[in-house]
Amino acid sequence: MPPVVLGAVALGGAAIAAGGVAAAFAATGLVGFAASFGASMLLSAAAQALMPTPSLGQMEMKARTVTVREPVMPREMVYGRVRKGGVIVFLHSTGAKDKDLHLVVVLAAHRVKSIGAIYFEGEMAIDASGAAQGRWAGKVTVEKRLGRDDQTAFAGLIEAAPEHWSAAHRLAGCAAIHLRLTYDADAFPGGIPNITVDMEGKDDILDPRTDMRGYSENAALCVADYMAEPAYGIGAAIGAGDGIETDSLIEAANICDEPVALAGGGSEPRYSCNGVVSLSETPKTIIEAMLTAMAGRCIWQAGQWRMRAGAYRVPMSTLTEDDLREGGLTLTTRQSRASNFNAVRGQFVSP
Repeated sequence: MPPVVLGAVALGGAAIAAGGVAAAFAATGLVGFAASFGASMLLSAAAQALMPTPSLGQMEMKARTVTVREPVMPREMVYGRVRKGGVIVFLHSTGAKDKDLHLVVVLAAHRVKSIGAIYFEGEMAIDASGAAQGRWAGKVTVEKRLGRDDQTAFAGLIEAAPEHWSAAHRLAGCAAIHLRLTYDADAFPGGIPNITVDMEGKDDILDPRTDMRGYSENAALCVADYMAEPAYGIGAAIGAGDGIETDSLIEAANICDEPVALAGGGSEPRYSCNGVVSLSETPKTIIEAMLTAMAGRCIWQAGQWRMRAGAYRVPMSTLTEDDLREGGLTLTTRQSRASNFNAVRGQFVSP
């Protein structure tokens, strides 16, 4: 899949933007950031040499909840409610003695419904309304963009660093946040924190029952939305002659929405989809993983894709002895050793 090219970011001590992170970290207020970052890199390298290789599931979960800085990263799609990290695409310091550090973090490669609370090292630093909490009060501000095609650039970043961020840097089609961190030893004792964000994901999912688009956690609709994606999915449009068959999708969506009673009272939908899709995976792998959210299957039949959600279905007919061929059926539960072979070959070596 097309990667996200992060032109403004490089790893380690390489310069980022025109001023460069090296210069920013060398300033008085941010020395703690740089020292902690270098020490953590050394310690992590030693720890990795001693630790066993993690499983694929562990790596995927870790990647989802870690904000990274990489020059090239795969795009991600978000369905339902998640807490996730992102990709830092811009990092620059401003202000007196470079005490203000600006970060732009891309969270998803599409429009989302909402960006909620923001966490530093697992602790809420900014609530859903954008107000800083606890020891971070007065030390951090945020701007949010939901990924609309017509969204504007971050006004606060343009004002703080007009030579590096202009009105043309809109990140159109990408959900992102701009954080300004004001250095304080008590607020940031370990340097730049790991950043995670509460999100409600893709909000242009088509529901064929209403013929409207919007946010949905319905597992069947989420699978169909990904399959219908022309760029990232397989381009199987809902209702198209070679796409997803509408009636089967509606049946699967209705099963997903069936209310299931909870032991503590109330109910919840039978199936929902809440997760992150990395577009570095193949469409087959992604679709199979998403289908597990509804114990479902997707079948290619008569030139279309048919969706099946896991649920009991009332039998349409009952088979009796009258439906069997003459002579009945013979059931063999075990093959004898003699019947396991239909040929024996030998080899004779002449003396």
